[in-house]
Amino acid sequence: MLETVLSLAGKLVKLRGFQPESMHKLDSSIAECANVAPIGNFKIAQEKLCGGDMQKYEFSIRTRDGQKIDCLLIGGRDQAEAERKVTQIYRYCEILSCALNNGTAKPSDSASVEDILSLIAK
Repeated sequence: MLETVLSLAGKLVKLRGFQPESMHKLDSSIAECANVAPIGNFKIAQEKLCGGDMQKYEFSIRTRDGQKIDCLLIGGRDQAEAERKVTQIYRYCEILSCALNNGTAKPSDSASVEDILSLIAK
């Protein structure tokens, strides 16, 4: 529900062109809905209310058509939220695997400079 309130509040700001004095009222009402103290800045309030630490999860899925997709990175506060996002994007997919991506690069299959030069020399 809170996400809906924040979404509607953001649309009101864009559509109605709220003035700064109205922003404080808007921020207070959002804070009241979320049961937190008003912050005074809508953007900071939105980040504080919605955000936690976002983590990236690496998925391997099979789409409803049977196509396999590896290394699908989706952000989320936890694994359940990331899985929910995957199923929203790829409806009726089958999640084959999920792993927390800590940012370390996988060894790639790319050739080194020496390998390329030896191919050119042949």
